Amino acid sequence: MTIRQSEPDDEPVGEQREGGRHSPRNGANPGAGHEGSRPYAKQLLWFIALWLLGVVSTALLVLPFHLLVSSAIHR
Repeated sequence: MTIRQSEPDDEPVGEQREGGRHSPRNGANPGAGHEGSRPYAKQLLWFIALWLLGVVSTALLVLPFHLLVSSAIHR
């Protein structure tokens, strides 16, 4: 295992270099082509669609048990 000694032009630990992974380069739009660039309405539509899918799936999963219990009670 080799330990690298810091040189005078090295950055201190914990600081991020300018133009790092999360900053735009050359004035580019930081959200261009990124998932975060979707409009809020589209995100909301997906949330509602997936929520409804979860509700319907749960209802279909519970339905056989509900019918089984209700038929056992009415015998």
